[in-house]
Amino acid sequence: MKWVENVHSYRAVLSGLLGPPGEEGLGHGLRNMASRALCSPGERTTTEGRRRPAGSAQRKLWRFPERPNNTRVALVAVNFGNLWDSPPKFVFTSETAAMTTIDYSVWDHIEVSDDEDDTHPNIDTPSLFRWRHQARVDRMEQFEKQGADLEKSQAECRRKLADVQKRVKELGSAGTDDAKAELSRAKEEEKQLKKEERSWEKKLEEHRREEKKMPWNVDTLCKEGFSKSVVNIKPDLKEETEEEKEQKHKTFVEKYDKQIKHFGMLRRWDDSQKYLSDNPHLVCEETANYLVIMCIDLEVAEKHALMEQVAHQTIVMQFILELAKSLKVDPRGCFRQFFSKIKTADQQYQDAFNDELESFKERVRGRAKVRIEKAMQEYEEQEKQKRLGPGGLDPVDVYETLPAELQKCFDEKDIQMLQDAISKMDPTEAKIHMQKCIDSGLWVPNSRTEEAGDKEEEEAEPEKE
Repeated sequence: MKWVENVHSYRAVLSGLLGPPGEEGLGHGLRNMASRALCSPGERTTTEGRRRPAGSAQRKLWRFPERPNNTRVALVAVNFGNLWDSPPKFVFTSETAAMTTIDYSVWDHIEVSDDEDDTHPNIDTPSLFRWRHQARVDRMEQFEKQGADLEKSQAECRRKLADVQKRVKELGSAGTDDAKAELSRAKEEEKQLKKEERSWEKKLEEHRREEKKMPWNVDTLCKEGFSKSVVNIKPDLKEETEEEKEQKHKTFVEKYDKQIKHFGMLRRWDDSQKYLSDNPHLVCEETANYLVIMCIDLEVAEKHALMEQVAHQTIVMQFILELAKSLKVDPRGCFRQFFSKIKTADQQYQDAFNDELESFKERVRGRAKVRIEKAMQEYEEQEKQKRLGPGGLDPVDVYETLPAELQKCFDEKDIQMLQDAISKMDPTEAKIHMQKCIDSGLWVPNSRTEEAGDKEEEEAEPEKE
């Protein structure tokens, strides 16, 4: 559709749509009609050739024969009496069928929002608006109830009609007089029900027409075309087992061992920030755990200065992780924020960082001490296992339980003194002590006899040869 403001534009449009001005036919007829429509205000001429008085409104619609592509071109010229001084407007439309009129009456009476209506100062405006809205809602509910009652009555009528038609069909095959009389009554009832059905149909049609004519309001002006709600639910993270966590930590450390150690040796804030910017994958829980292990290993190895250096970087990483947890963001996206904060922090924040660092160092020292003690216990246990005699007793423990005279015999390694000491003791007590010595390996019975037998065997072998 195109609007044409003046005759020059009109001619340009006609030339584009209908061909050159010199051709006869459709374009020629349109130009003549447009020329008559564009006459002066005092000499307007209708399509019938009669003059119209100046100042009256004119609305004309011209239709033309179908074009080869079965399309009609219509020219609508609308002029209003008080606007003849301005150029008229023309509308060119193409339609495949006869032009239809549009009913705009539904827009004539719209119950728009009355929030801006002026009311009397003595009237409670909110209450008035609320009453109006309630009255409108009540009218709508009553109208909908009326429509529902009509549909219900029509459905009931159709049900009765179906029953009667079924009865007529059943009585049609009967030949008795009573059956014929019943059939006649059934047909009469069927006729009455059909008439009633048409009546209900008319009432429903009338109700629908009334519904279309009802003024639109804030509740009916718009209808929901479609509704869609999308809720992004964060999936529940599967709890990792201890084996999975250990394997994940092991894989990460094997892959980034050198990078983590390099970060642990940094000290300046700018260097740490730049290194994490180049390697953002290091900002994670695995790095913090590995740095803690490094600190303990260095303290166990008595490399205290290096331990304090790595401890500083460990607290840096832990502060970044805590900041990410409080902000509920990925740690890789907030480590710059931490460095900006720590470099411009007040004394209170700096003191909190230093206090946490010192506390961490103390925990590392305590953990290293526990590890050393545990290692010593394991070493002693291994040595003890090596010392165990054939009976499973520790010779050191057995030696400490012996009487002083027996301990002196073992210290001097004097067998005769040991025999004399045992002969002086109670036989039962002496037997218990000697059995402990045998089980712990302090005393090997018949060692002299076995040695003599070994010597005799060695001497006999050359003779046989």
